[in-house]
Amino acid sequence: MGNLALKVEDASAAREMLPRKLFYRRHLKWTYYALTGWSLLIVSAVLLRGVLILMISGRVEVALISVVNNSIVPLILFFQQRLMKRPLVFSFVQIFPDRIELSRIGRVIKFNFSEIKKVKFFHIPFFGGGYSIASEGKRPYYFFLSLERSDAILDAIEVARPTLINQDRLFSYRKLAVLDDHAWARLHQRLKSWPSFVLKYFAFPLSVVAIHLVFLKTQTEMSLVFVPVFIFAVNMDLGFVFFILSEILFIRRFNKNFLRYRSYFERDASAEAVVQRKLDIAFYCVSIVSFVIILANFHE
Repeated sequence: MGNLALKVEDASAAREMLPRKLFYRRHLKWTYYALTGWSLLIVSAVLLRGVLILMISGRVEVALISVVNNSIVPLILFFQQRLMKRPLVFSFVQIFPDRIELSRIGRVIKFNFSEIKKVKFFHIPFFGGGYSIASEGKRPYYFFLSLERSDAILDAIEVARPTLINQDRLFSYRKLAVLDDHAWARLHQRLKSWPSFVLKYFAFPLSVVAIHLVFLKTQTEMSLVFVPVFIFAVNMDLGFVFFILSEILFIRRFNKNFLRYRSYFERDASAEAVVQRKLDIAFYCVSIVSFVIILANFHE
């Protein structure tokens, strides 16, 4: 417990020294570019198809109907990305002792702490939540969990206006925000360790399929088709189950420390690595047993 208390103190001190410029999470930019590019590609293909229909049939109305019917969904997606996600992707928040400044595509919105009238928290099922800041002379502005370290804004407001924010609500939101930060950090770490991902979800089941095709001599036409499908499907399903299980274990560990030490922000990456290694061993063991059962049923 003594070591944990020292970690808490170090984490609290580190929290005070966090960068004062906050950005929205990287996956928002990735999905923005991917979905915007996809929608433009589909619209281009639809326009090309319309031109071909016009050249072949010579009927403008047929080509126009084809273009309109097939471009509605990608155009809706394109404008949804431009109008809703683009302002978040290309914006950031700077925190100062007396105010915050929101920079959005060449425009700066200032919120002086002395002018803030209300901070209201809200929850969106399955998408987390956030809070709104209502300031004199300005419409309420909403901050979501997709803003990294979004609770740092609340910390700054609390220092300047100690009675403005309900402490219980602040504690609950801070816990949710830190949990969200840790979950995304783990996901990005998994994406960086892509060789282990390839081993677990491609090389491992592929080796089992190779054993089935090369060494087992009683294949039927059905087994040649269905065994590889079952092997990869079971492997992915088990991977998803163990991923959810790992997140549950990490969240339970975090909750225990956070409730005991209300300023506990540190992610214990070494302890997470130990738990993850044990879960990986369990994953391979369960997968092997599942694969043996599948192969036994097709090679009786």
